Amino acid sequence: MFKKSLVVALLLSTITGSYASDEKEFKEWLKQYKKEFKTFVDEHDKEFAQFLKANWVETEVEPEVKRDSKPKVTAPPKTKPEPIVEVEADPQPVVLLPPAKPVEPVPPPEIVKKPDPVPSEPELVHKPTEPKPLPKPLPKPKPKPVVKPAPEQFVYVKKAKAGQQ
Repeated sequence: MFKKSLVVALLLSTITGSYASDEKEFKEWLKQYKKEFKTFVDEHDKEFAQFLKANWVETEVEPEVKRDSKPKVTAPPKTKPEPIVEVEADPQPVVLLPPAKPVEPVPPPEIVKKPDPVPSEPELVHKPTEPKPLPKPLPKPKPKPVVKPAPEQFVYVKKAKAGQQ
């Protein structure tokens, strides 16, 4: 029981400890970010103030070339609504069709039962083929002879190493 409570206490302390360190780290980051933003705003405010203090160029305003001679409408035009008059259309001629012949009922078709087909031997579409014989296995390759270096080559190498030292 004591071991379980000790494990739980250790877990809780690590969780709260990591939370506290994360909180502290976030506050430091936020403080740094606010400081950077303040310097950014101050720099731009200084640039704008210098722009306003700069020498402004005086120019003469030119008079208007020509005004509109027509006066503008101050209110929308007013009209009286006219009543809607329905126009009667010319009556269309009525076409009379001759009387239709009565339709005679058609008797239902007779149902003829066909005899069941007798099963027959199926036709072979393809002739059966004989299986192909398996190919013969390939012969094993002969091992290549190993060429041993001549003893003179070793002596030459040893002499070169001895000469370098």
